[in-house]
Amino acid sequence: MTAYPRAVRGVAVAFGLFLVVVLALRDGATIALAAAGLVAAGFVWWVRRSRDGALTILSLLLACLVTSRVTQVVGAGLGAGAPLWLGTVFWTFLGVVTLTAWLTPHPGADRSGGRLSTVVGAHAVLTAASFLTFLAASAVAVAGFAVAAVFVVLRSRGRLAFRGERARRVPAESAGAVALASRGAHRTAAVLASLPKDWTVVDRLALPGGLVAEHLVTGPGGVYVVESRTWEGSLALTSVDKGTGRVDAYGLDGNTAELAARLRPVGELLTAAGDVPGLAAANLEAVVALWGSARPDTPLEIALVSPRGNATRAVVHLVAGDQLADWLRARPAPATAARLPGPVRSRRRPARRWG
Repeated sequence: MTAYPRAVRGVAVAFGLFLVVVLALRDGATIALAAAGLVAAGFVWWVRRSRDGALTILSLLLACLVTSRVTQVVGAGLGAGAPLWLGTVFWTFLGVVTLTAWLTPHPGADRSGGRLSTVVGAHAVLTAASFLTFLAASAVAVAGFAVAAVFVVLRSRGRLAFRGERARRVPAESAGAVALASRGAHRTAAVLASLPKDWTVVDRLALPGGLVAEHLVTGPGGVYVVESRTWEGSLALTSVDKGTGRVDAYGLDGNTAELAARLRPVGELLTAAGDVPGLAAANLEAVVALWGSARPDTPLEIALVSPRGNATRAVVHLVAGDQLADWLRARPAPATAARLPGPVRSRRRPARRWG
């Protein structure tokens, strides 16, 4: 990211904080609301390590304060009680579009700001609508919500991209390298190169169905399909309602569905690798080397669940990228010694130490 976008974002955040403070200095209730929102944003930013989550809270807080002030002025001309119900309607709509944007799998979720821009855009639509409520309060509020909802849906389905998010055309031969670099594959490869000589690494392994695994790693501790990902946010246990009761499950920024959607392609790679002759009996395991703020302090083990809700034999290990080599070396030896099939052995490279 260049210095210019960073500066623009910094100015926007500072201006947003300034408006929050100015709008909050009207009465005790708004001061309390602003204080609670800023504390929540600070907690999410510094403790939960989710910048986009914190900025979403700031955007929601600012939108609530602005719409509250506008609807108070407009509602005063509509009679007693109008400011309260009109403000409540806009706050409800703001909350709905925010939750929808964050709970819906988003094609821009791996890119910094993808989901954030969706939320801010929806907030801007509803805030603009509040200024038009003098025309027809109920109709304008509902129309603003409809436009914001359509905006969120189009963004979540990848059918509406902002100028800075549009994909650049890159040569076909370099597109794969660009994708791997953005996922942290080169950093993972450097870590795998530090493994002892009794470990073997196969890069870019072609699998059935046209899939490609970044690395197939074999050693005393077993056989692993290793993928790289760069995620921002925080991985932590969260309580989920399963109908028969609440259970604890891991989520990304508290979103279990989002984490499941991101791990599903890894499960598909593991299944495809199991169809390679000689690997089916190798007790394959999947490992995701995580880079970015979401990398866990200690390795996590996530059981893949089928769409029908039945746990499969597949387990994905989430390991901080810089801890991957140590984690592999510490793995216990499987009951059956791992052995690569002939076609895979012919393309292997021994892990080596650099320097």
